[in-house]
Amino acid sequence: MKGPRLFAVSLFLAASAGMTAAAQEPGVAADVQAGRAVALRVCAVCHIVSAGPQSRPLKRPPATSFRAIANRPDTTAESLLAFLKTRHQSEADYRKMPGLKITGEQSQAVVRYIMSLRKPAA
Repeated sequence: MKGPRLFAVSLFLAASAGMTAAAQEPGVAADVQAGRAVALRVCAVCHIVSAGPQSRPLKRPPATSFRAIANRPDTTAESLLAFLKTRHQSEADYRKMPGLKITGEQSQAVVRYIMSLRKPAA
């Protein structure tokens, strides 16, 4: 009886902490935290990147929150990576997202962080 009970408690704690299965894999949790750090440094100027402590974005109104982006039905890790690699800002429309100057590794970490915010399927 201890085995199933311990499993249920572990499952409840993971769900209540908002962790996804991917975030629990070895090495991925550190990558998610690295992505959060990059997002707070680079993306928080315009986006609400986290539910935790963050200064208010300068953009008014703020750009779409990372939690909302993560929970769009069409959001995938691949679509986010493609989006981050594309230059979006034009001189004609300064309100669009600018091309980011982050490394491929940083982009992947930010994507893992965003995807970690996705609510588990019910």
